[in-house]
Amino acid sequence: MKFVLGGLSGLAVLAAGCSTTGGLEVGSFWGPAAKLSGASSTYDWEEREGSKGFENPEVNNALRASIDQHMAAKGFRRETKARPDLWVRYRGGKYIQQAESGFQSWDEGALGVEILDPGSGGLIWRGTAKTRIDYSVSPDKLRKRIDQIVQRILSNFTPGSPK
Repeated sequence: MKFVLGGLSGLAVLAAGCSTTGGLEVGSFWGPAAKLSGASSTYDWEEREGSKGFENPEVNNALRASIDQHMAAKGFRRETKARPDLWVRYRGGKYIQQAESGFQSWDEGALGVEILDPGSGGLIWRGTAKTRIDYSVSPDKLRKRIDQIVQRILSNFTPGSPK
């Protein structure tokens, strides 16, 4: 399946709602005029400046492995030799969240997975998640949590027709 863009000139307004489960808030939206066609799609990682991921290589490896797995489950094939139909990238960070009382604060992490048009670099789709960061989690549990988050984000990426 190929993505055909008609006049994608900016970011769309957040249109497909957010959901919250187990302290994980997830949302997504389609870029305007993104249309799907064809029978299969390929993707590769967008490697332009500004898309380097996180400082922690374990987090980057876990994110890429999880996104690759969930894209494959949706019928996408990673293409590294020829030009792919889509680029995929992710961005994220952390910030301090404070309770209304002002006496309690915690770190929250945010992750965005973006699907881009390789020809124009335009945004086709973006999924986001945010949740409280647990610094005491083991590396194995961290990989599992990353996979849960990526699965929730990409569950909103439904090839067939933009929402």
